[in-house]
Amino acid sequence: DCSPRAETRIKERAAVNMHISRSYESKNFVDWNLLSIVISICSIGLWNLYSASQTSGITTFQKQIVFIILGIIMATMVSQISMKTFESAAYPLYLICNGLLVLVLAIGPVIKGSQRWLPLPGDLNLQPSEIMKVAIILAVGKYFSRTKHIEELTLGYLVRFLNISRPIGFFITTAWYWSHLS
Repeated sequence: DCSPRAETRIKERAAVNMHISRSYESKNFVDWNLLSIVISICSIGLWNLYSASQTSGITTFQKQIVFIILGIIMATMVSQISMKTFESAAYPLYLICNGLLVLVLAIGPVIKGSQRWLPLPGDLNLQPSEIMKVAIILAVGKYFSRTKHIEELTLGYLVRFLNISRPIGFFITTAWYWSHLS
């Protein structure tokens, strides 16, 4: 049971969150602040690469331009996916990534002193820890979006923290284990 003032605050937050979620759900929504920050960071990175890679042939600078263009295309495609799709995929993606991290410990080859990759067909490798970063963000976001009283610290929060700590433990364990073997 909440006081009338707390109930009013909760209703105000819910209204603001509803407005924000409707804005993000719009297919025409563009976060111009985020876009300008990304363009600035990419420009600074390209400028640094250009000044550092003055060689003939395909340079790191040219490769990075291709990666930026591919990143923009992928970001545009991802932005068209509904928030509800991300929300429904949060927990399954988190569980799959946990399984992939265990698989890395079981069958992942040691590359340059660390065991972080899963071999894929066609001379490709997958680094599950990179996917896990996104999975943690989605899972935590889903959990807190469903929680009404975020101000209260309960056992449920501790359990969620421990669930998030598991992949972090995998990262630390593999880095520590392989660095001490070499």
